[in-house]
Amino acid sequence: MDIIQKRLGKFFHSDSAVGTLLFMAALAAILMENSSQSGLYHDILHFKINVSIGELQLDHDLHYWVNDALMVLFFLMVGLEIKREFITGQLSNINYVILPTVAALGGILVPAVVFLLFNLGTEAINGWAIPAATDIAFALGVIALFGKRLPSSFKLFILTLAVIDDIGAVFIIAAFYSGSIDMLSLFYVFVGAGVMASLNMANVRSLTPYMLIGLVTWFFMLKTGVHPTLVGIIIAACIPLKVAQDPKLPHAFGMDLGDTRLGYVSPAIKLEASLHRHVSFVILPLFAFMNAGVNLGVAIPASAGLGLLFSGVTAGVFWGLFLGKPIGIVSGAMLWKWVSRQSFPQSIDSLSIVGMGFICGIGFTMSILITTIGFAGMDVYINSSLVGVLLGSLLSGVAGSIILYYWMRRQTHEQDESGEMGEQKSASVDSSAADAE
Repeated sequence: MDIIQKRLGKFFHSDSAVGTLLFMAALAAILMENSSQSGLYHDILHFKINVSIGELQLDHDLHYWVNDALMVLFFLMVGLEIKREFITGQLSNINYVILPTVAALGGILVPAVVFLLFNLGTEAINGWAIPAATDIAFALGVIALFGKRLPSSFKLFILTLAVIDDIGAVFIIAAFYSGSIDMLSLFYVFVGAGVMASLNMANVRSLTPYMLIGLVTWFFMLKTGVHPTLVGIIIAACIPLKVAQDPKLPHAFGMDLGDTRLGYVSPAIKLEASLHRHVSFVILPLFAFMNAGVNLGVAIPASAGLGLLFSGVTAGVFWGLFLGKPIGIVSGAMLWKWVSRQSFPQSIDSLSIVGMGFICGIGFTMSILITTIGFAGMDVYINSSLVGVLLGSLLSGVAGSIILYYWMRRQTHEQDESGEMGEQKSASVDSSAADAE
């Protein structure tokens, strides 16, 4: 029993655990949807949950609560991560940010163009942003499989690239996937954001008032026509990042800000750390299970064959992720190199960026979310898109892993050769010195 507990503990502390759970949840959804358990799967999706607070009534199914309520916490965690990186992390250094930013923009634009090439002039055009997204949890999970063999500079680069990609996805959802705007409700959203910003300026460090006001703001966001998950970004922007000494709190929440050291605590860092497990091991797998249940009989007609990958929504999403992402990221990186006339950072070369591009083709969570928003009520398109997301993400992960494995072997071989040459040179010098004596 102790051995099992230790192995489970080791698994859940590994970076690859999140990607593994997401894959298992998606696979379970697909198997249920395409088996005799399809009825049970739909019963779970449409299980009604009623929340009543006075005259306020929210009566929705479980699918809605996961996508429009629990995913707020995912965006809250993403927002906190982005804020921390911009203020204290890699994104605070403008010189470091330019290359991954240009690469990320290429990785957003090219997949969108690929999708449009397959779907221009059809109703499906609204799904143009589906292949433009990257699932940061899945991507980092694949990177984690390589362990410490990958250089730290490479990991920092792909993390920065993925964070900037997340910023792009948040902007796309806010700007292009919002319905008709209810201006009165939007006004109340701004009021809620203003109150939370005032709490920040007043140095209110307790998380409770931010969460309560954020909950009210989420309710009004539901009525605006803007996707309610974006409330998570608003809350994250308002929660204080500045540290304050509090030796009673765990050092795991400590943060290095200039001259401050471990033992100083930031409310934003504290919340990000506490959200990580719940979002990674509960909310994201639940989201995958609720949304990945593609009906293969509907999405892949028997008469379609391989033609499915060369026309329509499935083709646009698949090729956008599998080829559009790496082409866009590599093109952006090469453009930066040509314009700036600078070399890539240490331990990063063209081949590693190609591998990075394929890894970023793992769209999954963000791509599925944009699918459900962009094709709301259009089940045929949703099924077709999900096939493209799943195939594109799977093959992108495999291709990226193979390329990075080959790149690491080449790096190791070059280092070994360099070491041997150094030893031979040293031996030659020693021999010459001995002859001289």
